[in-house]
Amino acid sequence: MQLPRLNTPYVATLAFQALETVFASAGESLDEDQFRDLLISVIDLKPNSSDSATSEAWFNIIQKGYIAYAQIGAEACFQSLPDLIDLVLPDIELGKSSTRDAATQCVWALIRECIPDSKLGSDGVQAIIKVLAGGLSYRYRGSWALVFLLIAALFQRLGKFAHPSMDAVAKEVANMRMEPEFQFKDEADAVLGAAIRAVGPQVFLEILPLNLDGSQSQDNVGRAWLLPLMKSHIRNAPLGYFVSTMLPLADKLSVQSQQFVSQNRELEAKIYNALSQQVWALLSGFCNVPVDILDSFTVGFAERLANEILEVPATRSAICGALQTLLTAVHALAHTESANGPITQQQALAAEMHLAQFAPDYLAQLFNVFALSPGNGRGYLMDTITAFLAVITPGE
Repeated sequence: MQLPRLNTPYVATLAFQALETVFASAGESLDEDQFRDLLISVIDLKPNSSDSATSEAWFNIIQKGYIAYAQIGAEACFQSLPDLIDLVLPDIELGKSSTRDAATQCVWALIRECIPDSKLGSDGVQAIIKVLAGGLSYRYRGSWALVFLLIAALFQRLGKFAHPSMDAVAKEVANMRMEPEFQFKDEADAVLGAAIRAVGPQVFLEILPLNLDGSQSQDNVGRAWLLPLMKSHIRNAPLGYFVSTMLPLADKLSVQSQQFVSQNRELEAKIYNALSQQVWALLSGFCNVPVDILDSFTVGFAERLANEILEVPATRSAICGALQTLLTAVHALAHTESANGPITQQQALAAEMHLAQFAPDYLAQLFNVFALSPGNGRGYLMDTITAFLAVITPGE
């Protein structure tokens, strides 16, 4: 433990590498207090961020040591995280490129491995959020891409517990992303995508409203740019939210588009029609194994989709793709014994039977549209027909 104090980078690096083997077996030979004391000693040896080789070795041992510590003293390990992350975060700003990457990897691992499930909604998490939110300050502008990576990891780890704790962070990232000259739009989108997956589209849109339909909200900022982002990140969300909220929004935007057409305002008409189509495009995400199929895929909703397929070519592909997603996923879960799915096998079987009752009418409609469609543009219709045939009962 004294070798790193000799201020010889090569010796210090070798000493830290040797300590890795100590941590690999320390859980078997040290109790929780001894392990904590060993980690404190290592923390006291933190090298200057300008010493890249030694810093990388130090981050590596901190990462491995704390992951091991979490196995034998989860509570104490978790309580120490805010101060440790606060100690490491400046290296993401000040260090050389390799040091910044090593520091980021270290904090990422701490977030993923050292926050117990029982603490996801605790004050300790609030402290971690506060530290990472500091990375959004202008001071860290050169390293925002790395800070965004860590914030996305925290959204992923917290899941539904990210709301309301990280609402302010999501808003700040969205505001940064909307700046015209902002250089890290892809990284910001990754954060917001992680937030959508964590809290779900309903809560996400309460935090960051789209503001597309002129309705009153706490802000008047239009966020149409969120629609393509949401399309890629909605999973296992309640289908009922699309039926009750997103579908009326798509209809309202479509009506507005038609009004602009009647007023010869072609540009506005095209914009609102495109927005309506983008809302419809979200349906596929809501059909990715929703938990409320029996309640939300009603006769009325099924008829609405069937009518859209028949009468509105612009939405036909999106709706067929959504139906394929729903039918294929439910059929797979219904015939696979797995405890890790969003719904159980029994729930999937019930959902498959529920969807099968709509198959005859859908098949008749789809075959009709298929016959009237040009040969080179109807493959998705046959794919949808095949998906319905997979769930239909022999009697039907």
